[in-house]
Amino acid sequence: MTDEPAVDPLFGALAALPPMAPRQTHDRRVRSRCHAALARRRARPASARPLRLPDLLIAGGVAVYVMAVVTEAVRLLG
Repeated sequence: MTDEPAVDPLFGALAALPPMAPRQTHDRRVRSRCHAALARRRARPASARPLRLPDLLIAGGVAVYVMAVVTEAVRLLG
């Protein structure tokens, strides 16, 4: 066994590569798209969001449960 590290040409080639850095054009484009998406979200009020089917199903299930609780309470008390 030797104490010298194994020299691999692949490691030498990797060390010679320039460091990775994002391109400024790509960085600006991503940043502008994110800002535009955030501005669209801020411009739309939360109350303007339409009700979706899962929302309606949950609300209906809660309403049925409350009616059953009230009916059972009236039955037990009356």
